[in-house]
Amino acid sequence: MSPIHNPSSSNNTTPTLSKKAMRKVCHQSLEGLLKHNLDMCSRHDDLVEALHLYNEAQRDGVNLALHHYNVLLYLCTLDGERGSNLHKGFEIFQPMVIDKVMPNEVTFTKWITISPNC
Repeated sequence: MSPIHNPSSSNNTTPTLSKKAMRKVCHQSLEGLLKHNLDMCSRHDDLVEALHLYNEAQRDGVNLALHHYNVLLYLCTLDGERGSNLHKGFEIFQPMVIDKVMPNEVTFTKWITISPNC
């Protein structure tokens, strides 16, 4: 089946994407690529690269979603003895609030981890 198909050929002239094509589009979007790269940073506990990706995304105007913020906050909590990482967590949380990204239980767990140490 081609990536673009038209399920009802009668009156519908707008083609729709298959599920596979939609997943590919999402993974190739800037947000999808950022998600993948941040997940790799999380897997390897690489806060420095994650912050670099975050700064690039901010510069390029990429819309960050809850998952992006949660990964960044998680990485900031890994080395709790470094005050600069914890303060960076606060700096990451502020745009999340400004962008009206609704936190979930993961966000609050990371926030609680960051807060007492600052």
